[in-house]
Amino acid sequence: MIGCFPVAYAEEIVYGICSRYVKRMRYPNKMVIIEELFGIQNAALAVDLPRRLDHLIDALPPGHTYTADWFIDAHTLFPCYAPFLTAQRRQHVRETMRTERGFINNQPMPVGSASRRLDYLRFCPTCAADDVARHGEPYWHRVHQAPWVLVCPHHAVHLQDSDVPVRERSYKSLLTPAAQAVRTFAARDVDPADRDDAALLALAEDTMWLFAHADITATIDLASLRRRYRRALWGQGRASAAGRVDLQTLVDDVRAFYSPHMLRTLGCVIDDPTRNNWVARLVHDDEHVMPPVQHLLMMRFLGYTPQQFFALAEEDESFGRAPWPCLNRASDHFEELVVDTCAIDYRRTGARVSPVGTFSCRCGFVYRRTGPDTDPKDRFRMGVVEQYGEAWDATLRTLWADSDVTLANIATRLDVCQPTVRKQALRLDLPFPRFRGRMVPTPSVPLASPVPSTPAQPYRDAWLAAQRACPDAGVRDLQRRHPGIFTWLYNHDRTWLDQHKPAKKVRALPEIDWAERDRAMAKAVKESASRLRNTPDRPLRVSLEKLGKDIGHQHLLRKHLEMLPLTEQALADAVETLGEVGVRRVGWIAERCMEQGAHLSKTELARQASVDHIIDAPTIAQALDDVIAVMAKPASGGTC
Repeated sequence: MIGCFPVAYAEEIVYGICSRYVKRMRYPNKMVIIEELFGIQNAALAVDLPRRLDHLIDALPPGHTYTADWFIDAHTLFPCYAPFLTAQRRQHVRETMRTERGFINNQPMPVGSASRRLDYLRFCPTCAADDVARHGEPYWHRVHQAPWVLVCPHHAVHLQDSDVPVRERSYKSLLTPAAQAVRTFAARDVDPADRDDAALLALAEDTMWLFAHADITATIDLASLRRRYRRALWGQGRASAAGRVDLQTLVDDVRAFYSPHMLRTLGCVIDDPTRNNWVARLVHDDEHVMPPVQHLLMMRFLGYTPQQFFALAEEDESFGRAPWPCLNRASDHFEELVVDTCAIDYRRTGARVSPVGTFSCRCGFVYRRTGPDTDPKDRFRMGVVEQYGEAWDATLRTLWADSDVTLANIATRLDVCQPTVRKQALRLDLPFPRFRGRMVPTPSVPLASPVPSTPAQPYRDAWLAAQRACPDAGVRDLQRRHPGIFTWLYNHDRTWLDQHKPAKKVRALPEIDWAERDRAMAKAVKESASRLRNTPDRPLRVSLEKLGKDIGHQHLLRKHLEMLPLTEQALADAVETLGEVGVRRVGWIAERCMEQGAHLSKTELARQASVDHIIDAPTIAQALDDVIAVMAKPASGGTC
């Protein structure tokens, strides 16, 4: 047990508290302090997720109020990882930090090439100056040590690396306090007009929010995150109601939203535009643990801060939230909000997929309807009854046996039509007809084939005569002309009716002149390509999709290109490679800058033209060199 221990500053990492203790006590051997505090020799103290915190608590002076969980939540990076772990993994990480049972890496998830790693402890010059003014010394802030945080969320300045390494620390750099490492207070402000700087500042602010609201994120787990992603994508039209996502479009939009330079800096480059990238894994893989930075980037892309995103509903709320009303007229709780169960399925109607809710009440009444709800009154709308339940059946039996109640009265009382009353009476084997001298039970028969009370032959003859009178008429036309005949046969003699319907007429499709269409489309493709290339706006790649959309014939270009040889050749001439559109973008950026009299470096020119990822390609390199040579001539102007 030690005799004293420093008071922890706000947002100070455990490493920083212990390093100040080393400075205060002036131990000649730092390894002795680590053994004294953590009960282990020849080990370095982790910056982000330190272990053996229970031993640290036991070693502190008597009368302290510290706990291991308090250190974990207030002075480690655990709160910014926790929302993005499974519940089981989160508990395992916490227990390992307390006791060191089990094994944990420096970070509780795969990092490697998937995300940026912290090499040196970082600090904000402005924060350091404030710390000196307030406490007499600077200290290591935990938000500055998150690997993806490159700017200070408090002062909007870029962080600086110290000379204290995070991994493979030597004895000399072991437990180095900030007072010995912070040497400069020169701050470089974030440029709010620069989209990379603005995105990095938002990332830092989001991380700070995670630290400040560990109580809110403690209930979030990986599965609930995936459900929120799908709900957010569906709300923006990027996913179907059933959760199917157009990954290619989503990945392209994310790559356009963030610059290649920023994604590369954060270790979040999207090399494979198919399913093998972090964007696809975020929305589809319910078990794969991803670095927090990728979650935060996706939230911002979708237009949410973490606070807004975690407030999203996990489940489909097409029908609102429970409870829902019971619509059983025969129950003693009609239209009361007592239904707690709603199973949601998705059904396609043409090109539209709609949610269908099935509501089950404790009285046995089950009904379904199509959503989503758009009005509060929709909650009291019933589509189809799946099951009536015992209460409804008992009421029907009672009313059926009452000779003073007519069939119409029963239908009104139960809120159904009269044919439904008859159908359900047959299902319950009730006497039918109800009263004819005495009640006679009717044998149970299949509902789809009730026993006809009129011979079928007259209806058959009338149906055949109607077909002979109108040989060109179809089924619907005959049904409109002779509704009584059709209805009787449909209800009582459906098999015969299906065998004696008029033959379906096959419409002759107009013959297509593919040669003429090919010539017209080839001309349209050439005109479209010229129009897209000569637009005064920032150049976009002339692709097959853009050309098809512009001329209004995407389906033909995708499915029938083998019938259009001239069009195929025109497309081959028109579609641009990445290098070709890159050259056009370089020229376009150069023209804008020369109009303003501005000068750009080769790297900045490549970044603004979005060709920094292919800067070594011969055509791009030559175009950049040519533009730089022209711009190097004396000119006057501002900045670009």
